[in-house]
Amino acid sequence: HWQGVIGTRRQGLTALDWTIEPAEVAGREAQAKLAADYIRDVLDNSDSWPDALEHLATALGPNVSVVELVWTADPFKPIEEFVCVPGHRLMTDPFWSNKLLMETEDQPLGIPMPKGKFVVYHPNPHAGFPFRVTMIRAAAMLWLTKHFAVADWSAFCEVFGQPVRVGKYAPDASTEVQEKMQDMLQQMGSDSWAMLPIGSELELLEANRSGQPFGDMLRWVEDKMTILALGQTLTTDIGDKGSFAASKTHENVRADLLKADIKAEARCIRSQIFRPIIEWRYPGMNMPIPTFERQVVDERSVEAERLDMDQIGKAIELNLMLDEDQVYDKLKVSKPTGPGRLFVKPAPVLLPGVGGFLPDQSKQGSPIPSSGKSKTPEPVEE
Repeated sequence: HWQGVIGTRRQGLTALDWTIEPAEVAGREAQAKLAADYIRDVLDNSDSWPDALEHLATALGPNVSVVELVWTADPFKPIEEFVCVPGHRLMTDPFWSNKLLMETEDQPLGIPMPKGKFVVYHPNPHAGFPFRVTMIRAAAMLWLTKHFAVADWSAFCEVFGQPVRVGKYAPDASTEVQEKMQDMLQQMGSDSWAMLPIGSELELLEANRSGQPFGDMLRWVEDKMTILALGQTLTTDIGDKGSFAASKTHENVRADLLKADIKAEARCIRSQIFRPIIEWRYPGMNMPIPTFERQVVDERSVEAERLDMDQIGKAIELNLMLDEDQVYDKLKVSKPTGPGRLFVKPAPVLLPGVGGFLPDQSKQGSPIPSSGKSKTPEPVEE
């Protein structure tokens, strides 16, 4: 269950398309575009970049992931490869608790990871020890609770409905006979057995109970795990009392988490990947650093769009001045870049002296014949 919900959290991020946009610096638009184009060329020529993006997203959970940058002297391909560092090679400094090291064959206690060579991604960059603010640490107690609950439930299911085995032996039976009887009872397949001397009484008392304690415990743990990873439970389990509206409300909470993940990822890529590449290619020029952006498509609200249409229509009736670009954006219609065609709704035709509108001649049963002379309608009985 934990793998499923944390995978949903990661895929919500990695499934989004991404772009590289120039930095918005007034007066330096040309340099910003040059830097963005260079970063695009570098990443387009790298086959390992998509894998590096997927690996960075694995930090959602343990709060850390590391990617190594393999540099070259080629200005057209400064990064030869993005190497994903597996988590089992990461360790903490035994003397500095907030310092992360990487294990190597020569240094089993780990070596430091300098900036520009290693990308160390912490989605939650809080002060102090980075592994104390992780979702996995928070889920550890939940995992233990579910682990032992499943073990106890399995033992219960094994003996459920089976009779209790009772072996009786004479009070003067030897120790050897008692041990053989005990082995026999244990090897009969369950933990529900007893061995008593003849003349003893065995009474099994059963407490009054209702509900399913093991099932309720597992559902409670899974709900807490889901809330921990996704911030809500309705996108994974609506339940008996859920509703579509409630699911949409909780989907917005999940969207907040997704936006936070997008911002954290963008900050890491811009500062630890884009900046070293640009500074290496254009040393001393203080070039604007491009930004990494995920393309998030917000869910369209029919009611909000209908309200926008009503407002535009009301503004036209009042002869108000409207911004053309804003109208195109509200209507979700692309503005033509070349000569376009204007679709005009035909105006109604007024009949001279009648004061009404000329109806559609193509409809059957029209009161106006093709000659244009009006026909007196026949009286209709009440």
